[in-house]
Amino acid sequence: MPGAPAAEAPQCHGVAPLRLCSRARVQGEVEMVEVATQIWLGDFLTAQEQLEEAGTASGLLQAVQQILSEMPRAEAASVAFVARRVSQALAKEKLGAKRILGTLTLRDGVELGYVLMLKDAGAPFVVRFGGNAELAAVSAQSEVADLVDEGLCEMCLLDYRGFGWSGGKASMASLRRDAQDAIKALPGILAGHERSLEGRGLVLFGRSIGSLCALHLGILGYGEALILDSPVTCQWPLEALTSWPQLATALAAHGATLKPPARRRVCMCCTTATAQKLQKSREQCYLETEDLV
Repeated sequence: MPGAPAAEAPQCHGVAPLRLCSRARVQGEVEMVEVATQIWLGDFLTAQEQLEEAGTASGLLQAVQQILSEMPRAEAASVAFVARRVSQALAKEKLGAKRILGTLTLRDGVELGYVLMLKDAGAPFVVRFGGNAELAAVSAQSEVADLVDEGLCEMCLLDYRGFGWSGGKASMASLRRDAQDAIKALPGILAGHERSLEGRGLVLFGRSIGSLCALHLGILGYGEALILDSPVTCQWPLEALTSWPQLATALAAHGATLKPPARRRVCMCCTTATAQKLQKSREQCYLETEDLV
């Protein structure tokens, strides 16, 4: 996996790696390459912003907006996020002085909570995105903390919006963008503790729904290693959005298409009649973990 300093965004934005993806193809306008890439990677908010800024492709913009409008209902039906709260003060009391608790500011001003576990400034650094019901403060008391205490690595455990002491509400719409904001903020956080990422391996660790964050950052060029624990391998929890056909048609109108997978993919998450009916159009819009790894 290509490495890049976490202090600045890699320039590829996923486009270069996707040229190697046998399913991805863009034959339309140059400006559509970036938009199509964001859609294929699941970052619909960024695609919407790019289309609004360009002021063109109104049909594609409308399709993206429709996808975004359907997400909250799909997330609720699938129980995609089980937000659990804990105050920073209580977490600090439980974890003690050995762990560092803080927040970072996302691009829309929302504060995202994290737990920093430090011991050996020369060890590899792990950024961990947890499951859909996990709290960073609880994970900091689990076996992952042993890796730090034994000097094998240092680690930053990140919460999602609405989890722990984070503001906002968790959403598939902002999930990947928040991961990008967090990784960009990391050098500044570490500098405050007389540390840097220079000369250390950056490991992206995603468990369950957090695998989408870790894999997204890897595709964008961050990190030297990737760990996916019980990853999401299908298009859950967005498998039954009714506007996938509209988006597939709008993308094709701009020469951006995803060729069908080499083999038919079936998973237990996507076996409802609606999900099966939408599978073809969905696969024309949205890359799965199998495509990206």
